[in-house]
Amino acid sequence: MGWWALPLLLVGFWGIAQLDLDCAHKSRSRAQLDRILLAEIETAEDFAQAALGEALGGCLKGADPERCRTETRQRFGTAWTKQKAQIEEKYRRILEEFEVRCRASLT
Repeated sequence: MGWWALPLLLVGFWGIAQLDLDCAHKSRSRAQLDRILLAEIETAEDFAQAALGEALGGCLKGADPERCRTETRQRFGTAWTKQKAQIEEKYRRILEEFEVRCRASLT
């Protein structure tokens, strides 16, 4: 995990800590969750782009800079796809738990 991961983790924890999911206002709660999800994805993407830029800068020193850039972009692209899927899964689980809690409160 790089230096850029700490601020990302803090943003994610802050967003979840700020959740006020209310079964009486399900649509508002879902919208709040969607906004926090989007903010976390955008923040993660910004940090991933910065890390990619730094990594690409290191390709200028190698023997085959074009190959280095291509491989670096592929590696970072794969890592970003995985990271984004993990973020989306986390919020899918939060939403699912919210829905279960709301159904349970009706019974």
